[in-house]
Amino acid sequence: MPLKPQTQPRLSLTEAYHATQRWLDHIGLRTVTINEPADGVVELCSSTHIARIRINTGPVSQRAVLALLRVAEESDLTPLLFSATGFSNGAIGFSASQNVGLFDLAADGEIIPMNKVAGQLMPEEALEPAFASPIEAVESEGPISYFEVPSIEDEPKQAESIEPGDLSDWRTCPRCGSTHHPGTRMCASCGADLSTPTGGGQLLGPRGAPAVVPKRAPGPSNPPKRIGPTLQCRTCGSHEIELIYPD
Repeated sequence: MPLKPQTQPRLSLTEAYHATQRWLDHIGLRTVTINEPADGVVELCSSTHIARIRINTGPVSQRAVLALLRVAEESDLTPLLFSATGFSNGAIGFSASQNVGLFDLAADGEIIPMNKVAGQLMPEEALEPAFASPIEAVESEGPISYFEVPSIEDEPKQAESIEPGDLSDWRTCPRCGSTHHPGTRMCASCGADLSTPTGGGQLLGPRGAPAVVPKRAPGPSNPPKRIGPTLQCRTCGSHEIELIYPD
């Protein structure tokens, strides 16, 4: 049953990539190249198909379908589009006339066909959703792994599972102590950098770059550092000392 379109994505880009590539491998569309043409977009290409994953706010529009068609025509590949927020009515109608397969991604990673073209690719043997219990680990060893294309000679490795309640592979923010998914790159509580093991909880700016902490100007609460000996009252610590000559 198609899911209702929504504003916030049900999955992160990393989770959507994991679920989509796993499903493509299951139906025999082995990924040979992976690209990230824009923010929130990942392309997985097999020898016959080009699958685009879009993660944004709001249902995917007809404009996104048209952009995928242009790329598919240049590469002579069959276009497929995956979304974690659903599709607009215009996108569904336009894709049907252009033979573009639309797939909705559920919160548990289930792949749901949204039109006839997509339905024709659904396998006879159903694939268990990627994030069905027990939860499968995603990117437990690094912040970004979706550019690692599995070789044709080797079979794809099965992801290790995390038993419910086991948080050993999850990330703990070194600044505030919050626990996050292994693929999380920034702490949602305090904004600390979690993308690398050596991030040390560094505060990130709005674009993900290290935040620049402005230097405080010298003042009563931040006096400049003094170099060398200074005059200071031993009793009260005051610097208001005046040399008085006898009359």
